Amino acid sequence: GDVAMEMKKYSEAIIYFEKCINLDLQSISKTMNDVMRGKVKNEYIAESFWNIAVCYQNLSSDSKADNYIIRSALCGKEKAISFCKKYRLSYESYLE
Repeated sequence: GDVAMEMKKYSEAIIYFEKCINLDLQSISKTMNDVMRGKVKNEYIAESFWNIAVCYQNLSSDSKADNYIIRSALCGKEKAISFCKKYRLSYESYLE
């Protein structure tokens, strides 16, 4: 994903990051529902969500980018949490 992102192949990078997230979730026996409830604190998954958000921003898809920033925050990425607070993206509402 990182190489594709560096080459500005953002759509391709998103696919790779999504695959990484799915494999990482499988390896810790968690699901996307667990992510959306704030039950997954994992720096690698959080970073992949952040990278997908950056890709979507570069593709001018801000609403999709915001969704992935929220997922990154839910997984514990401080930069994403700060972004959510600064731009009033409600990630806390997902927490159980």
